Amino acid sequence: MKELKVEGKTVAEAVEKAMKELELNRQQIEVEVVEEGKKGLFGIGGKNAVVVVREKKWSAQSEKEQNQHKPEKNFQKEKTKTYKFDLKSQEMKFTPTGDDVKDAENLLSQILSLSGISFKPGQSRFDAQTKTIFLSFSTEDSGLFLFDDAKGLFSLQYLINSIINKGRQEKVTVRLDTGDFWARTEDRLRRDVEKAVSTVKRSGRPYRLRPMPSQFRKVIHDLVKEKYPDFQTVSEGEDKWRKVVIKQNKR
Repeated sequence: MKELKVEGKTVAEAVEKAMKELELNRQQIEVEVVEEGKKGLFGIGGKNAVVVVREKKWSAQSEKEQNQHKPEKNFQKEKTKTYKFDLKSQEMKFTPTGDDVKDAENLLSQILSLSGISFKPGQSRFDAQTKTIFLSFSTEDSGLFLFDDAKGLFSLQYLINSIINKGRQEKVTVRLDTGDFWARTEDRLRRDVEKAVSTVKRSGRPYRLRPMPSQFRKVIHDLVKEKYPDFQTVSEGEDKWRKVVIKQNKR
């Protein structure tokens, strides 16, 4: 966590200096005022303001305060529920058929059925360019999958990818969707990027987005690369605190 002690003629000036040095914006810092500072009389006896500026430690509470991401209303009642797909290998019956889409559909059906989850298969397609299989399904238990940045959905997705790619030379990627999750998520991330780019243009400083899963970070990296050629992205932080930083290219 970044921290800096800075002096300035006023508290505001000291905070501004610290933000520039740390490359953070006002929403991303906490300020501790050590000394308010005073002007003095005719320039005599004045004291600079002193502040300690720290990068906010991201947590569930700080995210709530920032109001940057709220679970969908439909999923509020599922807050205490999460789902882990921990199936015994002997329960799975999977033999590759040579049709990757059908194999992925079969795995999805088996895992959900063995987990006791009722569902209806949705659309499926294969993107040959990216070697990605897109599968969708609907279920009344969607909150189990989509709560807490869709950890349940990504857990299921990881399991299917692990099984379908076992022993393969040429890998494929399976991406799951339910409840229009990806359409809503990509729309939200697009708005976050627009806000970040606007802030960087105005301030000249890099903008740090909230910590998020790697799947979300990839969407942001791709979006900035495609639509904002004068900007670049990097990831920083570790584990669940890893986030994307958007900055302007040097001229």
